[in-house]
Amino acid sequence: GAYYLYVADSQAPAGSQRVSGSNSPDHILRFGIGISLSSAHSGYLQTFGYAADAGYLTGVTSLAVDREKKHLLVTEDASAAGNPRVYTLDGDFIGKTDD
Repeated sequence: GAYYLYVADSQAPAGSQRVSGSNSPDHILRFGIGISLSSAHSGYLQTFGYAADAGYLTGVTSLAVDREKKHLLVTEDASAAGNPRVYTLDGDFIGKTDD
């Protein structure tokens, strides 16, 4: 089977700069994992959640997958007011959840 692993990370992605004053996780790493009867393999796929057009992530506290809608929900700490951010499982920013 094929699986994905999502990890919140606080190190600046290569070639980018951290948001001023941010000491908390500020982007998501996506890895692919493949398992068969005789082997297993994995690898880095992409980094997302740090682009200004989708707003910067500040202090990620949890990640949750909505399998039905195929969305990744990202909750930030209390200082980042608002509802969880919603991404596709491929890392495209969709918006924020409704109240």
